[in-house]
Amino acid sequence: MNELERRLSSAKIAEDSGRGEKNVSKFSVTVVSAETGSGKTALAEILAERAQREQRSVTLVYLRNNIRGELQPFGNDEFLILDGFDSLQPGYYQRSMLRMIEALARDKIDFVVTTRPEFEDALKECLEEICPVNVVTINKLSEESQIIFLHQNLGMSKAEIKKILAKIREAHAEDLIEKVGNLAKVADFLHLNGHKIDDFYLLSKHVFEETMASVLRSTGETPGSRRYRDLYSKQVEILTKRAYDFYLGRNGQQEHDFGLETFLVSVDTFILFICVEYRAQ
Repeated sequence: MNELERRLSSAKIAEDSGRGEKNVSKFSVTVVSAETGSGKTALAEILAERAQREQRSVTLVYLRNNIRGELQPFGNDEFLILDGFDSLQPGYYQRSMLRMIEALARDKIDFVVTTRPEFEDALKECLEEICPVNVVTINKLSEESQIIFLHQNLGMSKAEIKKILAKIREAHAEDLIEKVGNLAKVADFLHLNGHKIDDFYLLSKHVFEETMASVLRSTGETPGSRRYRDLYSKQVEILTKRAYDFYLGRNGQQEHDFGLETFLVSVDTFILFICVEYRAQ
């Protein structure tokens, strides 16, 4: 995560004398591109916290909750983070947000957009005649990064962490620790279970359900509400069908799933868990 922050910092606007006026000739927009579960939202929140510590005016917008793309005035020292462009429904809402992004760039507002890779081109085309676009990707975590992350979050010794990571790899569940979003949920599971993993089924269940809950909470629905439960059940139905389609080599019908299918059905451990936990009807 620190390396990503460094790359993002190097990609941002240069300023004269620290707090002087922005160097317009070097203005650019940064797009953070990664699949669902890679830690885009976590990174957005870290960037917002850092900007606040630097006494900048920062606005973090979760686009799943604010889909209208309405314009509002921003100050010269404003730092805007638009998290989840990919969560917008194709059509009107995406076009509306692209118009807002274009307006922000023309006004030289300092901002970052997070999205899944398949939406990179739309953002580039929107800005190609206005300013350069820096695309920062979130790659798989190295073993060293995994150890550092778990050490910082759990306070465990690095020797203990290495044993746990080796156990996860022996179970062929390494896809649960390759992305920071998943790894954070693994860390939470370890915290709740006395820093031990005795049941990989329960670990998969925890990471899967936390991922579902995280995505659905960001839609603005209240956990426990009827609408939330219905949405959860619908997404489970979609993912179960797609998991079975994956195993059987079938091409199923694409349905709107907030990016969950791209993420969960690209992780072998989740495919297996979905097929076992949720029987196809």
